[in-house]
Amino acid sequence: MTKPDFSEQGPKSWFAIFRAAGGDISLVLFVFALLFFLFDDELSTFETVFAFCYLLSPVWFLAKTWKVIRVRNLGETKTAVVEQIVENLSSGTPTGNGYLIFRTEDGRRAESLNHEIQKLHKVGVGTKIEVFVHGDDAKWIEDVGSKRASYL
Repeated sequence: MTKPDFSEQGPKSWFAIFRAAGGDISLVLFVFALLFFLFDDELSTFETVFAFCYLLSPVWFLAKTWKVIRVRNLGETKTAVVEQIVENLSSGTPTGNGYLIFRTEDGRRAESLNHEIQKLHKVGVGTKIEVFVHGDDAKWIEDVGSKRASYL
């Protein structure tokens, strides 16, 4: 069985990374909360807190996105071994998405962002993969793109 070659992958945009981090859901909730907040004349305390929390939710996803981009731009390339493939479940039902758990050369354990589970099974457990390592964080090269973006 031939392992997929990810070495020719170009840089991913910040928006692609934002979406992989779950930011697209956050944007939908943000728009919903903004409309709710703007067009409802009298909000109860609960509704105000609810709307305010959802208005702030993109901040968390943007911070997560920035962290991933920082690892790509400032990190060094190292090799890691895939230890486990985990499929996400929703109410006990497989979602078709999952993530890798891998260990770098220096023993650091890290997780990838979400990908389609078929793509992850093509990589396989025990496979050596390239990762970017910066500080305490490591990201799979498939999460962030193999080359540093020129615009950052």
